[in-house]
Amino acid sequence: QRVMDCGDAGHILVSKHVAEDFEHYARWRPYLHELGECEVKHGARISLVNLYGDSIGNADVPGKIRQAKREQARASRDGRKRILVATSIMAAAVLG
Repeated sequence: QRVMDCGDAGHILVSKHVAEDFEHYARWRPYLHELGECEVKHGARISLVNLYGDSIGNADVPGKIRQAKREQARASRDGRKRILVATSIMAAAVLG
């Protein structure tokens, strides 16, 4: 249930663990597309794989995953900005 809560309409999501079982069968490999991690109940994180093909599933990245990636990118940019500002202040103090 927690896996499917990360998806939108038409998604067939499976955990990375389940996808690894499917990977043993050549016919399933083309349908497995790794998405990354999703936060579920109580802050737990699970690795997800989207199962889709021409006539099954939904190829779009689920909204919850897309939002998490945006937030992660924003946090990374903010961290780099803080480092740059701190480095500039230290350089100004040393060169002062």
